[in-house]
Amino acid sequence: MLFGHDAIFVHFGYSIMAEEDIRNLLVDNVNGLVTEGIAFWRTRRLSAPHNAMTSMSRIRDMIESERYRDISNVQVFNYSAREIFLESGNTAHSISIRYSHIHSTSYEFDTQNGVFRRYMRGRAHVDSESNEQYTAKNIIIKFVQNSDLNDPREMPNSEYQRLETVGQGRRIFHYKW
Repeated sequence: MLFGHDAIFVHFGYSIMAEEDIRNLLVDNVNGLVTEGIAFWRTRRLSAPHNAMTSMSRIRDMIESERYRDISNVQVFNYSAREIFLESGNTAHSISIRYSHIHSTSYEFDTQNGVFRRYMRGRAHVDSESNEQYTAKNIIIKFVQNSDLNDPREMPNSEYQRLETVGQGRRIFHYKW
């Protein structure tokens, strides 16, 4: 079964339900809880638990050591993003995405450099090593149902969210070619 665009999931922690799905669906994954000190490390510049770091070279090393396939020939989209973008005529100079009552992300288009600049909770989102603000040239937004997980096995008042990502739905493409 094709799951999650045939991607290798890289994560640090999960809900009980996600852990079960990863195990039962045999999802190739790099789990920071298991690979801390190998694929992930912690920095003292940030407060735990949100101080875990990784790098593409460490992720690639883990993919190789786990013998995960790193190329897929599966076509996960049955449409051309370019065609849909041109069809819809959607353009945006700013985009705001609210994930939960405590987390939001936004992007503002920088016309001089032709990129969207990323903001998190209203502040520039910058790389902790280079201190450069994150940017994106292309943004795809897929609208999904979002609700509290409310799994009784999780700790009370957990902030875990259920995102219904399987099926069809509305999407918006913002491309800069």
